[in-house]
Amino acid sequence: MKHLKQIRVIAFGLVLALCLVPLMAQSAQAWEPKKPVTVVIPYARGGADVIGRFIQSVVGKYDLCPQPLVVINKEGGSGSVGMKYLIDRKGDGHYFMVSLSSAITTPLTTNINFSWRDCTPLCRAALDRHALCISSKKYPDVYSLDQFVKLAKEMSAKGTPLQMGGTGSKQEDEIVTIMLEKATGIDLRYIPMTSGGDVAKNLVGGHIDATVNNPSEFLGYVLSGDVRLIVAFDKQRVPGYINVPTMPELGYPDATYQMLRGLFMPPDVDPEAVQYMTELIKKVIETQDWKDFLARIMLDGSEPIYGAEFGKWLEEYDAMHAKYLKEGGLIQ
Repeated sequence: MKHLKQIRVIAFGLVLALCLVPLMAQSAQAWEPKKPVTVVIPYARGGADVIGRFIQSVVGKYDLCPQPLVVINKEGGSGSVGMKYLIDRKGDGHYFMVSLSSAITTPLTTNINFSWRDCTPLCRAALDRHALCISSKKYPDVYSLDQFVKLAKEMSAKGTPLQMGGTGSKQEDEIVTIMLEKATGIDLRYIPMTSGGDVAKNLVGGHIDATVNNPSEFLGYVLSGDVRLIVAFDKQRVPGYINVPTMPELGYPDATYQMLRGLFMPPDVDPEAVQYMTELIKKVIETQDWKDFLARIMLDGSEPIYGAEFGKWLEEYDAMHAKYLKEGGLIQ
């Protein structure tokens, strides 16, 4: 009889264990999206929008997520409208934002009461490049940075500083212009314009003297010989820039700048949701489609960083922007 009771106890234990297996499996299951994932673009169509929609296409092509990605544009306020929209989705892991360096510059240069620090840093997916470009027709004899610096000093002495076109005010192009001035001791007149395309047309047309815009905006003009690249603000030489030195090569090790292409999630998101999105983005970045895409639009995606490491990099990036904005008299 005692033996029979022991058998019953063991049998009951086995049945109970089998009943608990589904519950244990359910509790151990990793977070997954339960509704479409919204990709917030805090700008109109263009740079960040292209990246967001490409991520969407890769996820769909390889069926990387059980829910579709939906891209929405929340432009306005130099990226602040979209950032605020993301922040208001507090705790919801079904959102991430694709942002440019305005995630840094807009909070520094405006009176908004929020910043990238109110978001959850997800990934530094890529970096865009800047180079000093001049009109080949207007300045056919200027090939080097030394020649450009000499020209700039001569024009300043005459009371007519060289006009540097750039996209926007108190944004990346103006910051790089300030960086160039501080490094070389020259004075330039910055002319804000509406877009990189507008800058390119004015440069080729001779309405401005130079720019430090993204060379990808000028690729057609460079190939046609209308625009000449003088120097790159990268730490290493850029593939595709034939015989174009970098600022560090020429003795200016601190005069480097790359424009952010970063992903952020709302604040207070479940760490499991952050981990899910991190793994999702890693899968996208590992595809050959992504590598080909970056090469096509001349972005540097060689060293993506995630989470806390990305957050630490953002603090340093923020400090660098604040430094040059103060030196240029653009903020207090």
